[in-house]
Amino acid sequence: MTYEFVFLPVGNAHSIIIHPHSSSSVVIDLHKIPLLLNWFENKKQTNISRIYIRHEHRDHFPSLEDLVTFLENWLKRGIVT
Repeated sequence: MTYEFVFLPVGNAHSIIIHPHSSSSVVIDLHKIPLLLNWFENKKQTNISRIYIRHEHRDHFPSLEDLVTFLENWLKRGIVT
């Protein structure tokens, strides 16, 4: 299986997307949610199987309100596996 590793700049760290070409993606850290959403839209990728937050620093983790909003909107699209 082939994997693509994507590092989205979010400040002092990166949001990392591990994207197997035939399966759901794994997201590690999600500080700048719009960057993440743009990547998924550009790749026409729709499935996230896991989200990992390494620690609570703001360059790794959005506010809880932003995280909940992201998850609610993503789930409404019906594309979390």
